[in-house]
Amino acid sequence: MISNHSRYMHTTVFYLVVIMMKFSVRALSTATGYAARVFAKDAALSASHALPVVSGDTTSALASYMVLERCDVNGHLQVAWHDVASKNTERPFSIDFVDSKVARRGDAAGVGSELVVKAVGGVKKAASSPLVFDLTAGLGRDAFVMASAGFHVCMFERNAVLHALLEDALERLGRVQPALALRLQLCRWSGSDGDNNDSYANAISAFGGTPPDVCYLDPMYQKGSVGKRYLRACSCCLPLLYLTYIHLLMSTHPHKHTHTRTHTRTPLNSFRAAVKKETQVLHRLLGESEGDDEDNSRRLLEAALAMAVHRVAIKRPSDAPPLAGAVPHEVLTKTSHRCDLFFPPRPVLWG
Repeated sequence: MISNHSRYMHTTVFYLVVIMMKFSVRALSTATGYAARVFAKDAALSASHALPVVSGDTTSALASYMVLERCDVNGHLQVAWHDVASKNTERPFSIDFVDSKVARRGDAAGVGSELVVKAVGGVKKAASSPLVFDLTAGLGRDAFVMASAGFHVCMFERNAVLHALLEDALERLGRVQPALALRLQLCRWSGSDGDNNDSYANAISAFGGTPPDVCYLDPMYQKGSVGKRYLRACSCCLPLLYLTYIHLLMSTHPHKHTHTRTHTRTPLNSFRAAVKKETQVLHRLLGESEGDDEDNSRRLLEAALAMAVHRVAIKRPSDAPPLAGAVPHEVLTKTSHRCDLFFPPRPVLWG
C-alpha cells in the first residue's frame, strides 16, 4: 500500500513537471521574435483590411495564427488567437475605450497623477489643448489617457491590424463620448518601414500647418534573449522544487507530522513567464524584434525631435537603456517605468 505521504509526494512531483513544461513552453513561444500571420474571418473584412481569408488551405501549414473578426455578441472588431497544439481557447482581444480598465484610467479625478500626463506637460498645460503626436500608438492606452486630461492627440500606427482595432474603438467611443473622441485622431501610415515623414507632414497640414507641441513615443522593448528567458522561466519553478524537497523529508519521517497539517501557499507571483494579455497581443502582431532595430529607433527619435515644438517624451521600462543611446535632458520615474524627456532645440548627446 502506498502511504498518503508518498501519494502526496508523487502528485506534487507530477504537477511540478507539468508546470515547468507549461511555463517553459510559454517562454519560448513568446520569444520567437516573429509576428504571427493574420487572416480575415470573411470576405468583407478581407477586402477592407487587405488580409487573406482564413481557410483550411491557408492555415494547414501553420502552428499558430490570428484571425480578425467581428464579435457575434456586440459587433466589436477583435483578433482571435489560434494555436493548433493547444487545447485551451483564449478569449479574443479587442480595444475598448468605453468599458475597460483603460476607461477607468482616464477618470478626471486621477488622470493628473498618470506619469504619461506629467511627461507631456501636466494637466495645467492640457487646459490649452496642446497638440501631441503619439508616434507609436499601439493599443492607444496612453493616447486615451492624454486625451482624457485635455490634450489633443494624433495617433500614428503602421500595423494594419492594430490600426483597424483602434479605428473601431474610436468609432464606438464617438457614440458614447463624442467630445473626448474629437480629441483623438488616428492617422494612416503612408511611409516605408523606417520612414513616416509623409504621414507626419499630412497630419501637420491637417492641423493647419501647426507642428505638434509634444511628441510621445512608447516603443516596444524586450529584455533578454531566448535562452535567458527560458532559464528565467525554469527558475520560476525553484520554489516548487524546494517544496518537493520538504515533502520528501516529510515522507521519510511521517510520525513527526502526524498531527500537523501545513498549508503552504504556492508563490504564484513568481510565475510571470507569461506576459500580460495586451503585451502578448502586441508581440504576436508585431513580433518581439520590433523594438530591437536601433536604426529605426534613431530615425523615429530624430523625426520626433525635428517636429516637436516644446518637448519629446519617451516611455521606457525602468531598467531599459535610453532609446537609441540618446541621453535625456530630464527623467520622470515610477516603480516599473520612466519617461525620458527632451526639450528642443537643446542639443542631444547620442551615446
